[in-house]
Amino acid sequence: MAAFNNAPLDLRRLLQRLVTMFSLGIICASILYLLLGRCEPDAGDSSGWNNNKTALRETLSAPDSVDANSSEKEWSASRRLPHALIIGVKKGGTRALLEFLRLHPDIRALGAEPHFFDRLFARGLGWYRSMMPKALTGQIVMEKTPRYFVSPETPGRIHTTSRDIKLIVVVRDPVTRAVSDYTQIISKTPDIPSFESLAFRNRSTGQIDSLWSPLYIGLYARHLQRWTSSACRGSSPINTSTSTRPRASLALKSQKAAADPLPGQNQRQDASQNRPGGHSEPEGVLPASQPQVLPNGRQGLRMAVNFCDH
Repeated sequence: MAAFNNAPLDLRRLLQRLVTMFSLGIICASILYLLLGRCEPDAGDSSGWNNNKTALRETLSAPDSVDANSSEKEWSASRRLPHALIIGVKKGGTRALLEFLRLHPDIRALGAEPHFFDRLFARGLGWYRSMMPKALTGQIVMEKTPRYFVSPETPGRIHTTSRDIKLIVVVRDPVTRAVSDYTQIISKTPDIPSFESLAFRNRSTGQIDSLWSPLYIGLYARHLQRWTSSACRGSSPINTSTSTRPRASLALKSQKAAADPLPGQNQRQDASQNRPGGHSEPEGVLPASQPQVLPNGRQGLRMAVNFCDH
C-alpha cells in the first residue's frame, strides 16, 4: 500500500529531471551553435548585423578617418604667438577695434590684455603662448594692450621676439582722448582736481604738464620715434583712426593683417556716414557724461600739446 502511494511522487520527480536535462541540452546546443558560427546571417542580408558591425568599426576608427572634419579641426588647433598686436592708444577705440576684428572667422583674438611686453616679460614666451586662444592653420592670432605704445621697453622686446609681427595703432585727437581718459579717472576717484587745473601748469602762459598721464599718452610723435627707430624697422606699424569711419578702418586692418575681408564688406558703405550723429563730435562738443572743457581751453591745450610733441 505504501509503495502504491509513493508511485506518483517518484513519477513527478522523474519528469522534473527529464525537463531539467532537456533544458540543459538546449542551452548546450545553442552555445555550440554559436561557437561554430552557425548563427551568422545569410550573405544577402546586408542591412542587419553586418551594417551594425561596419558602423561600429567606422566609429571606433574615427580618429584615422578623413570624414571627421570637425574632430580634425579640433585636433589641429594649437596655441601660437600672436601675428598682430594692437599696441595703442588708451581710450582711442582699441576695444571697439578688437571686437570688430573678432567677428572675422580667420582672426582669433585674446579678449583680456596680457601686458606681456610691458609688465610680464620675465614670465617667458611659454607663458605668453599659453595665454593665446587656440587657432587653426591659416588663422591670425592677435592681442590688445594699449600700454605697449607708451612703454619704453616694449619696442625692443617685440623686435627680439619677432620681426614679422604686425603693429596696429589707433590714434585719436589727443585733447579729446585726454578728456576721455580723465573721465575714466574721476569715475574711480571723484575727488581729484579739475581737468584744466591738472592739464595746465600755468594757465596764463599756456604751459601744460606734459608728464600728466592723460596728456603724456597723446604725445604721439614722441612715442612713435621709439617704434620707428632702427631697432624696430622690421615690424609694420599701421597708424589709422576708427573714430569717424570704423568700417573703412576695419577693412584696412584686415588687409594689413593678411585676412580676407568680411563677406560683403567691400560692397557696404559705412552706415555711420549716412545717419544723423554718425560723424565724429564737432569741436567743443562732448557727451553730457564727460567733464566740460571750455572751447578756448581746448584750443590752447591742443596748441600746447602740438608744441610739446615736436
